[in-house]
Amino acid sequence: MKRYKKEIDSTREYAISKFAKDLLDARDNIQMGYDFANKVKVEEIKDIEELRRNYEEIKKGMNMTQGVMDACLKRFGVV
Repeated sequence: MKRYKKEIDSTREYAISKFAKDLLDARDNIQMGYDFANKVKVEEIKDIEELRRNYEEIKKGMNMTQGVMDACLKRFGVV
């Protein structure tokens, strides 16, 4: 019984560690997007096309991050 309980606890810890690692991937993507947005000095951009391009890049990054997060949640059965 003790060995069985220890195995269950070990499996649970592994699952939690895997979930946390997957969430860290999403968190890293959010940080990269934040860093990019801070690097782009929006208030200094005079060209509307450059502003649009930067906005599209940020939007694309947000969509990718959402995909990573959704895949992580789906893998662990979170609906």
